[in-house]
Amino acid sequence: MRIVVALGGNALLRRGEPMTADNQRANVRTAARALAPIAREHELVVTHGNGPQVGLLELQAQAYAGVSPYPLDILGAQTEGMIGYLIEQELGNLLPEEQPLATLLTMTEVDPDDPAFADPTKFVGPVYDEATARAAAAEHGWVVKQDGPYWRRVVPSPRPMRIFEIRPIDLLLRAGCVVICAGGGGIPTMFGSAPAEANVLGGVEAVIDKDLASAVLARELAADVFVMATDVPAVQTDWGMPSAREVAAASPQWLRAQRFAAGSMGPKVQAAIEFAEANPRGRSVIGSLEDIGALLAGTAGTHVLAHVDEPVTYRPPSDRHDRSIHHLGSHLTTRTRREGTTTVAFAERISRLGTETAFAVSLAAAAWGAQGHRIYPFHLGDIDLATPLNIREAMDRAVADGKTGYCPGPGIMPLREALAEDVSLRRGITYGPDNITIHPGGKPVITKFTQALIEFGDEVLYPNPGYPIYESQIEFIGAHPMPYRYVPTETGFRIDLDQVRSLITPKTKAIIYNDLQNPISAESTQQEKEAIAQIAIEHDLWVLSDEAYFEMRYSGTSSSIASIPGMQERTVILYTFSKKFAMTGWRLGAAIAPAELSAVFGKLNTNNESCTTHFVQWAGVEAVRGDQAGAIAIRDALQGRRDAAYEMLSSMRGVIAVQAQCDLLSLPRCHRRDGGQGDRHAAGVRRAGAQGDRGVLLHPAALRAAPAG
Repeated sequence: MRIVVALGGNALLRRGEPMTADNQRANVRTAARALAPIAREHELVVTHGNGPQVGLLELQAQAYAGVSPYPLDILGAQTEGMIGYLIEQELGNLLPEEQPLATLLTMTEVDPDDPAFADPTKFVGPVYDEATARAAAAEHGWVVKQDGPYWRRVVPSPRPMRIFEIRPIDLLLRAGCVVICAGGGGIPTMFGSAPAEANVLGGVEAVIDKDLASAVLARELAADVFVMATDVPAVQTDWGMPSAREVAAASPQWLRAQRFAAGSMGPKVQAAIEFAEANPRGRSVIGSLEDIGALLAGTAGTHVLAHVDEPVTYRPPSDRHDRSIHHLGSHLTTRTRREGTTTVAFAERISRLGTETAFAVSLAAAAWGAQGHRIYPFHLGDIDLATPLNIREAMDRAVADGKTGYCPGPGIMPLREALAEDVSLRRGITYGPDNITIHPGGKPVITKFTQALIEFGDEVLYPNPGYPIYESQIEFIGAHPMPYRYVPTETGFRIDLDQVRSLITPKTKAIIYNDLQNPISAESTQQEKEAIAQIAIEHDLWVLSDEAYFEMRYSGTSSSIASIPGMQERTVILYTFSKKFAMTGWRLGAAIAPAELSAVFGKLNTNNESCTTHFVQWAGVEAVRGDQAGAIAIRDALQGRRDAAYEMLSSMRGVIAVQAQCDLLSLPRCHRRDGGQGDRHAAGVRRAGAQGDRGVLLHPAALRAAPAG
């Protein structure tokens, strides 16, 4: 979808908050967390207010007597760049490094005969008490009016007629770029009224309403959804009165008949009406920024549509909770049975649940194969080698011996004992069975880690590129996913430790760390591993150490972050049988954690799946304690494939391949021979994949989250 989001003033500055750069950046960072899931999946345009910032710049300019104060159009241009910079940077920190973003200075045309010039209504600048506001008005020749409990300066707010930069904005969107534009409604400009100046464009002393200009922008871009994100959950009738009611959906005609405050909700409602009437296939939404996912899913806010069954519907009163971050709502969030009046409303948390795109690619590959094409599957971290015979025979014996019923939720003791011994030996630290819980695969360990330790609104750092279920589970629990990146070097990829440190806030609760990394085979140096450990210890953070590939090595010896002094008591190791023993479909994994936390994991097992399949666990005992010849043969076969892949990639012009010492995966770097930008290459790859004209089937879901280079 093509989505235009107009950020309210609270996205930059809360009422009564000092207008410092740090405060504005902190607020923008919060807004960026809400916008990032949308930017990953859709074409996104972000607009924003600038009233307080324009007012502050004007006050600062007046303090310098050397030159005349700059006019409002110049100040508007300055704030577009300043605020756009903050949004672009904070949003970019949460998106894949190759995701392009652009801040565009935007000029908006107004009519010189607009009656607004005779009746200023637009609030700009900081808030004052009444006495201070009137004194400033007398000193500077301002007009001031009351804004809630405060007083502020007001300036003319003429209606926007058109956005001059609409074509470059559209081109940027088509190229996959997130666009920040039309800040503060755009720079107010108009053509001269005299015949000699009819084609001369100039600035004007005014501030255009950001929502009305955003509606023009959304209309001219043919947006699917136009969102006005503000600091209230929805449009209300009888606002501030005991009889107030939240409007869930309304027609433009019904809204026109209502009365709303001219300086606040009025322009938003008018903008919603104008977009809905101009674009009957689209919808306007007004609601809280923190509910952005639910706004798009249709479960929060006020929705304005040209065609609705009822002129107005109200949302039942309910206790609101803090929904700080949402994954973009899916089409499953609400479903209506057309033959009746029953509505099935899915839980809001479902709108925050992501997926593993490799399985979407797998479906596409299967369909391609069904047409008679031969498939070389690079899309799943699966192994097309048989599970070793001794493990299969152990499962058969367990079934024959009646190991087909329930077993303890934390896992059978023989497997927990075997794992405690093996993990202790290989990592040089001591674990007992009380530190081990058995799970149906590695993914449940991620789920239970977040369920046991992460609160709603906490922040969790995770690697990007990385295993997509990290982000999905963080969002599902209601926390904030904070991605950290990798930097390409001549010897592979390294964690950007400076970025990791910059992401730590008082809300940070945990770091997900994946050495021998999926999908880029990044292996930490001991120094890098110790740096992550030091960050965790210094800020009292939990660490989920995903060690799925710990023993998938072709040379050298693996080490665990849990082995670093001070880390065992704050680390959960994710262990899986899938890779080493070619048991991806068996669904067998384990969590190695402090005993107190393991007890919680066992309780979650009892509540979620009762237990991991009984006879599969006995196969796991044989995998750990039995003959390792089969596991060694699997590793040797994969090493041969790695060597062949490295040789072929290294022979390709413009490709830099690093010979990974571990893992099943590799991410070669491709030189850009034409000096162009990554989005142009990605677009070409998408076309090639769609046409199948290069013998490669590429799925759009797979073209995400890769490091630059």
